[in-house]
Amino acid sequence: MTLAHAVYERLVLRSSSEGRSISNLAAYLIEESLAREK
Repeated sequence: MTLAHAVYERLVLRSSSEGRSISNLAAYLIEESLAREK
């Protein structure tokens, strides 16, 4: 997946503050977004 640098930097900061890996946070955010569409 390709992300804008600014988006990646926000993921890095948030994943660090939440104690998650970047990939784990990205997966969580995608799942949450899709769940809200239902």
